[in-house]
Amino acid sequence: MSDSKTDFDRIFRAYDIRGVFGENLTEEIATKIGAAFATFLQGKNVVVGRDVRISGEKLRDALVSGLISRCDVTDVGVLPTPLLYFAANRLSKDAGIMVTASHNPPQWNGFKAFWAQKGSIYGKDMEKVRDYAKKIDPKTQMITVKAIPSPYQARMRESPLNPTSVGTSTAFLPTRSDR
Repeated sequence: MSDSKTDFDRIFRAYDIRGVFGENLTEEIATKIGAAFATFLQGKNVVVGRDVRISGEKLRDALVSGLISRCDVTDVGVLPTPLLYFAANRLSKDAGIMVTASHNPPQWNGFKAFWAQKGSIYGKDMEKVRDYAKKIDPKTQMITVKAIPSPYQARMRESPLNPTSVGTSTAFLPTRSDR
């Protein structure tokens, strides 16, 4: 589907953004959504994660390329949504965006956004993001970026949640230097 025909009113919902990858949710649209969130978040620090859907990596890259127009972004890789909430708080980020379609069929994907300390971005705030997305000029917002492994990702690779790692669950507990 051509971006000029994108019905942002259809993919934006009260609590999230959902669409069929390659149809009404493309990489170009994801970049616009990233730039729209960057405008809405006003240059805050954002953590991004994704689930295991096949389209997740492409959508994450496109989302981040829009976000970096105004925000500092930390990509924490593949993880479940609750762990992204944890990461946002643990890493002292202002907000987070998860690339996920939750319970929807595999061809679907989308974005769930939240404030680290205030909860979901929804309702009137999601409408603002949608309205910003409608106005984004792809010629000025298209930035290609490759995700850079963060210190958090390195720590997660060493955690007991990673089946290839060896360690103890204390990786998640605050140390004296963290307090």
